[in-house]
Amino acid sequence: MCVLGTSHGGYSALVSAIRWRDRFRCAVSVSGVTDRMLIFTASDSATTQAGRDGLIRWMGDSRCTEAALRAASPLYQMDKLTTPVMFVHGRHDVRVDFEHACRLVRTLNIDRRTPVVQAFTDKVHDIADHKAQALAWNGIASFLQKHLGVISTPAAAAAPAL
Repeated sequence: MCVLGTSHGGYSALVSAIRWRDRFRCAVSVSGVTDRMLIFTASDSATTQAGRDGLIRWMGDSRCTEAALRAASPLYQMDKLTTPVMFVHGRHDVRVDFEHACRLVRTLNIDRRTPVVQAFTDKVHDIADHKAQALAWNGIASFLQKHLGVISTPAAAAAPAL
């Protein structure tokens, strides 16, 4: 099984792969948070008081709980991230800055655990246009195929040949 998520779900996918290393064959993070401290300085959510209040509710207060935020960040747990990982991210993402993917990719590369990266030069947080979505999902499908292999289902086995 593989775990995949977008935005906070991308963060959750990485955390799941860290916590349950033997459960997942791969993880895909689409525009996911990798450093819970960075979200307070590199996100449009942090530019208003209401946005910061929301981040504090979701992530914790960066002024009071830095150690806890780091402990819960995939970037600082990368030694436990042994599952193959794919990152899909827009370079112009202002919600979850592209730097999130870059930092974890750099540390994994240094450790010779090269992740797959699909970066969209002109895209933001939600990769909305159909061409980019098709590219992203085709890349994800290839990654899943590599790590999950061919999956045979009873319905597929019973389907008549055309």
